Amino acid sequence: MVARARTPHVSGVGPPTGWLLTSGGEPHTASKVRTPRRWRGCAVIRVLIVDDHESVRRGLSALLAASGIDVAGVCADGVEALRAVAATQPDLVLMDLAMPVMNGVEATRAIRASRPEIRVLVLTAAQSGMVQQAMDAGAVGYVLKEASPADLIEAIRLHAA
Repeated sequence: MVARARTPHVSGVGPPTGWLLTSGGEPHTASKVRTPRRWRGCAVIRVLIVDDHESVRRGLSALLAASGIDVAGVCADGVEALRAVAATQPDLVLMDLAMPVMNGVEATRAIRASRPEIRVLVLTAAQSGMVQQAMDAGAVGYVLKEASPADLIEAIRLHAA
C-alpha cells in the first residue's frame, strides 16, 4: 500500500518529500514509533541538514532528494537543529561546524546526549581542530564540502546504517 507521508512542520522544514511505502501501509508521523520506511524497495534514510548558508541548504536538499534520501528538514544553526531533531526524528544529521548561535560541535554534543541513536555526520569546508572536537562530541565521521556529490551520498548511506 502506498501512503502519502507527512512531515511535521518545524521552522525551516520543507514540505513532504513524496510517496513513501511504510511498513504496515500507514504514513509515518512523528508521534508513532519509528519503523523502517521504504522507497522503491530500499530503506529510506531521513537526514536533517544543518548549515548557516541558505544556498548550501537548498543545494544539499535538492541533491539528497534526487538521490532518494528523505530530507527531514533544514536548519540554520544548532539551536534550530535541536528543536528539529525532536520534531522530525531523523536517522542522521548532516552538520556544519561554523555557525552562529550554537556551533556544530555544541549541537552535536547536545544531540548525542539527548538522542544517542541519531547519528551526526559533519560537513565542513576545512579540516580543522573543530572536526576533532566534533568527533569527540559524538560525530560518526566528517566529509569536506569539496567532496563530490557521489562521495557525500556514499558517506551518508554508510554512516546512517
